Amino acid sequence: MAVTTINELIAQRDEIKNKKKQIYEIETSVGTILAKVPTGGIIANAWDMPNNFEGNKYLVFENVIQPNLRDPELLKAYECFEPIDIVEALFQAGEINKIAGKILEFANYNGKVISKLHKEVKNS
Repeated sequence: MAVTTINELIAQRDEIKNKKKQIYEIETSVGTILAKVPTGGIIANAWDMPNNFEGNKYLVFENVIQPNLRDPELLKAYECFEPIDIVEALFQAGEINKIAGKILEFANYNGKVISKLHKEVKNS
């Protein structure tokens, strides 16, 4: 396996940047939703939540872009006092966890990274 060069990384610049801007469709119990790739900051904030479920709700709330989960009419219709409450109002608990898992997949959290020994260290 050849080591990636600076020139290769520069040549791939647009492709790498575009991967981080992709939008994905997720089929849910309420219909198809669109979600974006989460940033490292969003993921870090989710992992700082008091428990996994709260972190998963946060991931869903922050990364679903369609429908707009912050829409004032939607929040009012579902009687949400805190905007993030819309996530539980729309989706069942298990589904929230699965949607959050898909969102993490978009950032390659479930992807594989292949590794092998580059070279052995020789004793002097």
